[in-house]
Amino acid sequence: MHPGYRICLLIMSLALAACTSTSQVQPAVAFVPESAALDAEKPDLAWWQLRFRFVWDQEEAPDFSAHLLIAEQLLLPVIVEQQAGLALWRFHRRAGPGDSGNQFSLIFYSDAATAERIDQQITSAPLTQWLLQNKLIDKVRFAQRSPEELGRLG
Repeated sequence: MHPGYRICLLIMSLALAACTSTSQVQPAVAFVPESAALDAEKPDLAWWQLRFRFVWDQEEAPDFSAHLLIAEQLLLPVIVEQQAGLALWRFHRRAGPGDSGNQFSLIFYSDAATAERIDQQITSAPLTQWLLQNKLIDKVRFAQRSPEELGRLG
């Protein structure tokens, strides 16, 4: 390295060091919530489950592609339309031997009027009727669920 570059580098380093701030930053105050309750928890809201049960030969691996079809083409438009009345929502899917079979669910937290509108929109949708008629699903069930029941879904 040329000696002139060293001197220039030293001068630049000193100039930059002189421009830096030496102020102390105080650590943020720790936030401790008063309770673990959600702001969404209200007495007029409840958990609801809209469940689709698929026709499934349990000798074969389950085909989850129909879950995506239902989520995107059937449930997404209803969720977007009813989002003001949905405090919380999620999807749940399972495929196991026995009576539970292959299921896909929309689980949501809302008032009864919103829940009834969602149930009506889904059960009367042309895609739901087509899935039932073509024996891709054999049941669509709608029910209010307790937190304990939902906890057992796993």
